[in-house]
Amino acid sequence: MANAQKFRVTYHLVNGVEVVDDVESESKKTAALQYGHDEIKFVENEDEKFYKFNLKDVVLITVEPR
Repeated sequence: MANAQKFRVTYHLVNGVEVVDDVESESKKTAALQYGHDEIKFVENEDEKFYKFNLKDVVLITVEPR
């Protein structure tokens, strides 16, 4: 990945749960769009909590530099 930067991607789900994923990507836009709308996502956060959710249940994605 050329010019990869680190980003913190937060998935805001329909039930009010927020899942945070730290990723490397070329830009904020590519960090937010690296998965399709109807895919299952697996995330293990810094507290070692493991999340599995369908991206169709995401109402908002926020991306910030890490």
